Amino acid sequence: MKLICIAAISAAMSAFALPALAGDPTDSYVVERDDRGAQKCYVGTYYPAHYKVYPKGIKLRGAQKTISVDGNRYVVGRNAPLYIETRKRIKEDYVSLAPTGC
Repeated sequence: MKLICIAAISAAMSAFALPALAGDPTDSYVVERDDRGAQKCYVGTYYPAHYKVYPKGIKLRGAQKTISVDGNRYVVGRNAPLYIETRKRIKEDYVSLAPTGC
């Protein structure tokens, strides 16, 4: 169980400190000081980023036909087109804190 205060929670929600909370999916957090002076407990759940994958992202070369000649024999072959897979982030990762009993 990790002990943090309200200021640490707000700092953790910033973009720079978000990976620090990205531990196990069932991490628990305890807030020592609150505005009302009561102790609060939270269970943090990490949600990873979502990506859209494009298998035909960047085309390197198109389909090709090859012909090999060996004496009186001709062999016709085909090379498939070549692509580099790309992906686009459609949803950022985040940590959700749910209040629980201590």
